Amino acid sequence: MGRVAFIWDLEGDSEGNYWHICVEGHGVTREEVEEVLRGITRRRPEAAAAPRLRRLAGRQAASP
Repeated sequence: MGRVAFIWDLEGDSEGNYWHICVEGHGVTREEVEEVLRGITRRRPEAAAAPRLRRLAGRQAASP
């Protein structure tokens, strides 16, 4: 499979994907999102992503 490119909106764009994912309390970094998505492209999506996404979701739930 080819290389995966990520397109992020500017960090200051409150309407953008960076703001929604990394700023609004989801508790994940840009690097974590890209790592999970790269893993999905290497393996079957349902097998590769589920445990990592559950772990990230657990961190979100534990955040104040």
